[in-house]
Amino acid sequence: MMIETERLKIMPLDYGALLDYILTENIFENKQGFKETGRIISDDLKEMIESFTLPKMKESTAENYLFYTIWIVVDKAENSIVAELGFRGEPNGLSEIEIGYGTMPGQWGKGFMTEAVSGMLQWCKKQPTIKYVLANTDQNNIASIRIVQKNGFSGEGIKDDLLAWRIAV
Repeated sequence: MMIETERLKIMPLDYGALLDYILTENIFENKQGFKETGRIISDDLKEMIESFTLPKMKESTAENYLFYTIWIVVDKAENSIVAELGFRGEPNGLSEIEIGYGTMPGQWGKGFMTEAVSGMLQWCKKQPTIKYVLANTDQNNIASIRIVQKNGFSGEGIKDDLLAWRIAV
């Protein structure tokens, strides 16, 4: 399973790859044949993966694991990981799914995440259980706000001190 855009490959990680991914020290990159970048994982992301993602992945099926895993974003030209994104679980009863994302330091401002979110929205359009994609951004994170705006999300107000966004797919 892979999504391709003009400059990017977007790939979901299976359980084993996700275990390698959180080890950093280029273990994942070397096993997968990607360029070493000295990638690090924030403590918050590692905690989320260990407490939520990995347990959900263990319980998941071939049909729903894509909604729980981390999707890596690879720059085709450099063959290096430039970002990561994922969903916060399966679509809810209203056919809504929430997307979250982050770009690696040093890759900011290159449009990678705008392109990656666009690719994920195209994938979501093909999923019969998804009608809306939601996103939340920090009110002061101008780059993240621009990503959702450029992808056509509409503002839905403030939820838990975050700006809430929605787009129909």
